[in-house]
Amino acid sequence: MAAMKQGINVPVVSMVGLIALLIMVNLVLGVQAWYYWSTDRLMAERAQDARDRDLRMLSEEQTANMTAVRFTDDSKQTVAVPIDMAMDMWLDANATDGTTPSSGATASVE
Repeated sequence: MAAMKQGINVPVVSMVGLIALLIMVNLVLGVQAWYYWSTDRLMAERAQDARDRDLRMLSEEQTANMTAVRFTDDSKQTVAVPIDMAMDMWLDANATDGTTPSSGATASVE
């Protein structure tokens, strides 16, 4: 029988090591890119949620201001009244035929 060579095949080991290194670098860069993409997406979602929450709060505040009877100045001389109530009050005050056209809306300011 022929004797087998007992040495290390340096070119094959080097090539396998180089390929393993390239695969490892590719995996690390891929995971890092995925991490940055997912954190950017999460931050964008959180920012959108904050904008939505701010817009919702502003809308609720504006709705409350439009539907409440309140003083608009510190000297309590000017009152803001919802338009429906103001129209009913004007009709009550300016009825010419002696009937009351409104549903009996009255305004009281605390």
